[in-house]
Amino acid sequence: MDSISPAELDDFTPTELQLMWREGEIARHGIPGFEFYLALDERPTLRDRARSLWPVRHDGRVVSGAAARWVYLGGGAPDTVEVTRRSWRSTLDLPGVVPRFGSYAPHEVRRLAQLTITSPRRTILDALEADQFADALALIAALPVVHAIDVVDAIDMPHRPEQPVEVRCVAHLE
Repeated sequence: MDSISPAELDDFTPTELQLMWREGEIARHGIPGFEFYLALDERPTLRDRARSLWPVRHDGRVVSGAAARWVYLGGGAPDTVEVTRRSWRSTLDLPGVVPRFGSYAPHEVRRLAQLTITSPRRTILDALEADQFADALALIAALPVVHAIDVVDAIDMPHRPEQPVEVRCVAHLE
């Protein structure tokens, strides 16, 4: 398994990291089974949360549901990781992983830290479909700044086959 801890913690074994956490020297974050450690004064970033889910990354697997919301929002981690796959044929026997079967369009997924995850828009729609309105609203409220790629996708989507829209400069509004 790839280490996702900062460079200064890479020299320690998992047992040493666990002991350091129990002694109160470092902080542990993440979904059970996918934990990572940081210095006490460091806050986990979106990249840290995405990298903690590297053990489930594989072609055709998309992190979705509560785990995707946690990657975007942070806060309390869910108990399990939902992984959406297109295939019913192979089993996914990883502890702490709940398989879902389905597929997403290319514009409904993003790559974050080499992890394929549902886009914020798709994650909100998944929460609404699961009647998790509070989670959907929390994600909507936490993502007030529109990312430039979402603007380009929204403009380009109706014209994709006929005439792609060329964007030379996208202003960042806050």
